[in-house]
Amino acid sequence: MSFAKLLTNILAPSVGIVMGNAMFGSSITAVTAQQKLGVPGELNPAPYPLIVVNCVGWTVYAYITTDHFMFFGNAPGVLIGLWLLISSIELMEGPNYASMRKRLLWTLIILAGIMLFLGYIGSTVAAGPGVVGESMAGDLIAFFTVGILCTFYAAPLATLAHVLKTADSSSLHPPLCFMNLINGITWSTYGFFAVNDPFLAYPNGLGATLGCVQCVLCVLLPRTAEKKAGAENGKAPAAVMAAAEMGLTAAESDLDELAVAIGGAPAATSAQSI
Repeated sequence: MSFAKLLTNILAPSVGIVMGNAMFGSSITAVTAQQKLGVPGELNPAPYPLIVVNCVGWTVYAYITTDHFMFFGNAPGVLIGLWLLISSIELMEGPNYASMRKRLLWTLIILAGIMLFLGYIGSTVAAGPGVVGESMAGDLIAFFTVGILCTFYAAPLATLAHVLKTADSSSLHPPLCFMNLINGITWSTYGFFAVNDPFLAYPNGLGATLGCVQCVLCVLLPRTAEKKAGAENGKAPAAVMAAAEMGLTAAESDLDELAVAIGGAPAATSAQSI
């Protein structure tokens, strides 16, 4: 096997597996910390149903395309997402969190229902070769899952607008931006050059582009607000503390808006994270 084949067919998706699951598991520390306290605190669980459905969709697509890398890149995310969702719901006891619990469950039910319906249509009514892939069922599930994936990737756009407006990159979390960049590069490389799959190549190419923009802004723009907060409080910078304590990302506050649209109005006590 040539080095080029080794890079595109083995190394790229292998790194993608690690980066992707690291991104999905970025909130584990936050949830375990709140479990020790016994309260949800500032935890924002809105993205967790999206993680579950996104990973289920790609895992099903991996079954259809018999892609081992895609399977291991997403199957752990199903378990991680379910654990995050169940654990966060367990923390939300009492009537104050009733709206949030209902919203999380309905988000999961509606998205899962759409996926089941599309899979049924693709395998029965519209059974046959797909427009892009080998089967119509795979195409429909992939289109739906790509939509969720693009939401994950595009969610920081509002944050980027704020960063450009204020010329301050404090609201960006550099390690997560870097993981986003590497994850997009590896899976788009695998999609373009190894398996020739547009469902993998193009949305992850978008993710790599947005990740690159975020990383460039982290380097070029000062972290003014973060340094000011650290100087005033004599503590670690605010963005670093938020990332360490809550394990959340700038994308989650924007993803929360999508979950609200799907699952209903947010609870009065729910927090908008990072």
